[in-house]
Amino acid sequence: MYAVFERIDDKDIPNKKHVTVTRFQAPPDVSSNATSIHRPLTTTHEIKESNSTFEYSYDDNDTKIIGEHILFIYFELHTSLNRDFIGPLRAINDYIQIYVDSIFCLNFLESSNEIIFFISSTSDKQFIKEVHDCNAVEAIFILNSNLKIDKNRFPKLFGVYVHPEELLKSIRFAHEWFEQTQMNFFSFEYEKIFLWSQLWKEEFIKSTNSSASSDKEKLVKAAEKYYSGNTKLLDSLDNFDCCYDKNDALQWCFSSPFPSRFLHHALSTRNTKYIDLCRFLINDVSHVLKQPNDLKSNNQIFRGIKMTNELLEKLTNHTGKLICPKGFFTCTTSRVAALELARSPDYRPDLKPVLFKIYYNSSVPIGELPAKDMSTLIVFDVYMAFRVKWVSRGPVSIVDLEPADQDGRNLAREYRQKFKSSQLQNLLDQLSVFPKPPPRLPPIKRAPIPPTNQMPKISPKKVSPHVPDKVEIQAEKMVQRGQVDQAIAIYKNTTNQSPHVLNNIGKLYAEKKGDYESAARFYNQALKIQEEKGEDVTETLTRIGIAHHDRNDYGKALHYHSQALKLRQNTNQTSTATNLIGIANAHWGQENLPEALRNAKEALKLNESVESGNDLNLAMNLAVLANIYHKGGYEVKALEFAQQAMSILERYKKADSLFLASILNNLGAIQVGLGSFSDAQINLNRALKICKKILPEGHPKRVTMERNIKRMKEIMKDTKTTDNKNPKGS
Repeated sequence: MYAVFERIDDKDIPNKKHVTVTRFQAPPDVSSNATSIHRPLTTTHEIKESNSTFEYSYDDNDTKIIGEHILFIYFELHTSLNRDFIGPLRAINDYIQIYVDSIFCLNFLESSNEIIFFISSTSDKQFIKEVHDCNAVEAIFILNSNLKIDKNRFPKLFGVYVHPEELLKSIRFAHEWFEQTQMNFFSFEYEKIFLWSQLWKEEFIKSTNSSASSDKEKLVKAAEKYYSGNTKLLDSLDNFDCCYDKNDALQWCFSSPFPSRFLHHALSTRNTKYIDLCRFLINDVSHVLKQPNDLKSNNQIFRGIKMTNELLEKLTNHTGKLICPKGFFTCTTSRVAALELARSPDYRPDLKPVLFKIYYNSSVPIGELPAKDMSTLIVFDVYMAFRVKWVSRGPVSIVDLEPADQDGRNLAREYRQKFKSSQLQNLLDQLSVFPKPPPRLPPIKRAPIPPTNQMPKISPKKVSPHVPDKVEIQAEKMVQRGQVDQAIAIYKNTTNQSPHVLNNIGKLYAEKKGDYESAARFYNQALKIQEEKGEDVTETLTRIGIAHHDRNDYGKALHYHSQALKLRQNTNQTSTATNLIGIANAHWGQENLPEALRNAKEALKLNESVESGNDLNLAMNLAVLANIYHKGGYEVKALEFAQQAMSILERYKKADSLFLASILNNLGAIQVGLGSFSDAQINLNRALKICKKILPEGHPKRVTMERNIKRMKEIMKDTKTTDNKNPKGS
């Protein structure tokens, strides 16, 4: 049985608003020859398709909002091979475009004004060079085990990766680093953008009409459409919708994934329509900054970044003049932390490290937040102007700044005086410079591809039913006595290293020792022999998929379950359903809940259609659905499926013990989320009791159970403390 043990974490704390299951609506399949903008679906959109592009047309303009600083371009000649890769990418950055044609992709890169992370599995070095030369491309990531390339020639190339997990880790690092530094984060005094920001700020300060600003409900509604299907950001959005307090505006706008990304991108793009959605947030932050504080007369803080030599030269020539950040400006009290960011050897070695030193006094309104490095994050007000006092070039260039908010506003007033007769909004529109999208290329005429002759399906060689020999009987006796290592030794010492023996060794490593890496190794040895003999490999592929899932390597788990599913001859519905459940579990692990739900429901149709003898598989299927709904925050629905699974298992005296323990554990996690601590405690303790009987101390699943009980007790204690502080009726 496929036993998945949920962990209890902070999302299981009761009395939190959760997300409804409508987030699980999976997007329709995208044609493999299409360029696709990965955007939320609405009920009112039309789809236009050509042989080179795949466009979404929306009636609701709010769905066009872009809430990210960075655009991920995913180029893949065969998108069907890595469609499952999109979910993990969206968890890092929601703004993704997929290209399957190199000419169209390169044309967009050359004409784009976006900040682009380019991701691909291409091995075409000339194409990589052309991508690298595009100004809009900030970073390049290649997933290809066969590509050999000199990174010194391509400073934008972060690496060539063999495993998707390594690639995702590198992308996540680069994305977080870029968000902390924002290289092109300011405008210069002589630029229209600078005047726009100062004029907008003057209007914002003077505006007292509350109807001009958007309220939280409008922002949440727009964000729900934009982030549809993105579990990570929807969770953050739900938390914001439930718990936002204007007194904590700094924490929300600078520490939480939502609304911080949405807000800062709106400010940096200077689009008044999108800024208006966030106006109440800007107002709340500015109000917090104006709170009285006891500061020294002179203070020094820092900001570490990297920039091109051209930009540094431009800044040097701007000494004595004003610059303006494209939004709120954040710094740190730690010079060491700022220098570490500036000197980071892992990010773009071709860029110049720069340390900003900012001097300010107690007359400047600021906000303070604790930073991850134990320093303090300092926040200046929106679009505050700074004067460049001094630039010292060196291995780490030093730029001295001082706040000059009043000087910036004076420039705006002078500009306003020149155009007294003009409406302020007209002036803002004239100063706004928004990048135009690249022109749409005409469709490429392609020669028709002749149909390929399909290879006839080769049925796997049938193997006669297995009859246990003396070695297997002896090994099984050792297992029953709890002597697992001796059983493994017996199998290893046999001269007949058949696929059956190798699979048995793998099963013992996985189920009895929790050593999933060794299990996968022996399963793969069995697979190799079966492939050489032309035998059915579907069960072995399934075992490998389960082992990788237990290792938390969800990408490989998805690969092997998908391979097994393709090889099924559609004669055994139960086996097909097992692989669909494996695929659902892999998507669940990757937090791609729409795909997880779709595959689990498809498996449920098969399991429910089997007339008899399939109750345990049906229970497993229901348990997987419970896990998916629980991870999505739909606890009532999750509880319903978990209870259905339990009702089936309770009819069996000899149910799969480890499977029963996993159901009890996951049911307990759901009950913790609902605040039913007494029921949760009973089920979790019962699950641990089973695990202690059949699993050795230190086994990963047993450790998970022990941690869950400990975490449940902590949550109960915290909840009780909160209730005592806020008694009912007070």
